[in-house]
Amino acid sequence: EMCIRDRMETDKLKKFVEYLLLWVAVISPLACLARSDFNFPFAIFASYLWQLRKNQKINLILIAMVAVVCVLDILWLFSVGSAWVHFIKDKPIWNYQRTIRKVAILFSLINLLVKLVVIGFLGVIWQRERSGEQPKTQPKAINDNYQKFE
Repeated sequence: EMCIRDRMETDKLKKFVEYLLLWVAVISPLACLARSDFNFPFAIFASYLWQLRKNQKINLILIAMVAVVCVLDILWLFSVGSAWVHFIKDKPIWNYQRTIRKVAILFSLINLLVKLVVIGFLGVIWQRERSGEQPKTQPKAINDNYQKFE
């Protein structure tokens, strides 16, 4: 059974997930400097779902969505990442844009790490909610006062 302290920690995790999803939306345009990036619309949609969540299924849906987007990011990084950082002697325009491509890779990696953290936090939140969040070990008056602030 969860106590009030654990519930408040879960509430803090939920707020942190909200901020992390918005962080993905903020960083995504920086990765768009050299490539079309799907992370911005994903982050906006995920933030929207997170705000509307009414049950535990939303957590599972978000975990699946974030995992799929992470796989796409990893596939992209493996497929073009190494080619993007190479210097090609006969291609001056390609070489001129090399720094922009490196910045896009850097922000893509940062976004990937943030999304992996989101998956971890969503898993913890889902597990805690699944095990039952309503604390029964505290007096009823404390539970009633805590629920007023939700």
